[in-house]
Amino acid sequence: MLNRHFLPSALCIMVAVAVTVAGCGHKYIAGSTVWNPPAPGALQSCISSSPSPLPSAVASLFSAAVAQTKAVPGGAIGFYQNGTAYVYYWGYADQQNATCMGPSSIMELGSLTKTFTAMLVAQAYNAGLVSPNDNPAAFIDTLSDGDTVGAGCSPPPTPTPVPTAGYGDMAQMTISMLATHTSGLPDTPPGESDLSRRPCYSPNELIQFVEKFPSPAPPSPTPHAYDYSNIGFGTLGYVIQGVYKQDWFTVTKEKILTPLGMSNTYDVGAVPTPHAQGYNCDGTTAVQTWPLDAWPAAGALRSTLPDMIKYLAAAMQQSGTPASIAKAMATAETPVSGIFTGDGAPQATAWAIPTSKSVPMISKDGVTDGFNSWIGMIAPTSGAPTTGVVVLTNRAPVDATPSPDPACAPYVGAPADRIGIYILENAS
Repeated sequence: MLNRHFLPSALCIMVAVAVTVAGCGHKYIAGSTVWNPPAPGALQSCISSSPSPLPSAVASLFSAAVAQTKAVPGGAIGFYQNGTAYVYYWGYADQQNATCMGPSSIMELGSLTKTFTAMLVAQAYNAGLVSPNDNPAAFIDTLSDGDTVGAGCSPPPTPTPVPTAGYGDMAQMTISMLATHTSGLPDTPPGESDLSRRPCYSPNELIQFVEKFPSPAPPSPTPHAYDYSNIGFGTLGYVIQGVYKQDWFTVTKEKILTPLGMSNTYDVGAVPTPHAQGYNCDGTTAVQTWPLDAWPAAGALRSTLPDMIKYLAAAMQQSGTPASIAKAMATAETPVSGIFTGDGAPQATAWAIPTSKSVPMISKDGVTDGFNSWIGMIAPTSGAPTTGVVVLTNRAPVDATPSPDPACAPYVGAPADRIGIYILENAS
């Protein structure tokens, strides 16, 4: 089950000039390349695992899971079961250069980033720094040191300090509403689904949009109807900034990445090579790197599979997880009373609890224009999870609604989601 709405832009094949593609509604700038990948047999040399060889039951499970997808250039699976980790890589991180997917391949996490933000919020809850019913306006920093935009914006936005009072309809929201997609905020500000605009949209513009957004539902503390909102989680990042007086990524490094030894996880602005190439839904059209935007706490992180296995172990509260992180994970993964997704599944803080699968799960997916990621665990009736999986792929998903571009139509679905769900449903 998908826990977010795919942007229509993720369904379109980009070309090397600025165009408007029928059914897509957005313009894109140069930066895409069509590449005919090597024959399937060539991929065999790119398959690797740890341990090598994998136990036959695990190898069969992984092969069957990958077979659930089509046109995926490459990917990586991390599987944790009863304290043992299994790793599997297949295909290409970069088809044009025939670079195999491997431990150093950096991939866009998309909305898996929200689970990091959720853990920061849960840590703040557990430390008594904020409470779920607090109004976010009380913690929003003025952003005087953080109103940055990407290079090449002409003219650049004029930084305007955000006031510390008079937040208008933001006064109708709570931190819990932001964290459960029930704040009433839309997915993105009007016009900002156009990726060419994203690098020039500043943090202050975002907060000013949020503070002036007209509330369509009853006042706090009544939650709005569930509506997946990237800018809701982006706003949570600025709440975190206001609580700790440091930018969101610095807090993420100090409170999550460094304690877990995740030294190869980055935000948008500082990603080294080798960064995996992302591909559109057809698996052959290279797309631009997901750009810097004003809501990094919703989707800015990039990482490698070895780092994400460490994160999965922490999400499962495995032995050796720092106590503050394990406690925050448990808090974030607990359903919030009375809050459900659009599909009727219980909603936790960023995490969802799908009810339509053959086993009970706790999960979250991530989507960018060239990547799809998924993390999930079998939810036990008591105690911490013992089985979990994280999947990273460099092919965008395809939403069936509205009708996708003809080149994408054969590939409807989300490859990482399919792989992860198949593994958990069939893990013995």
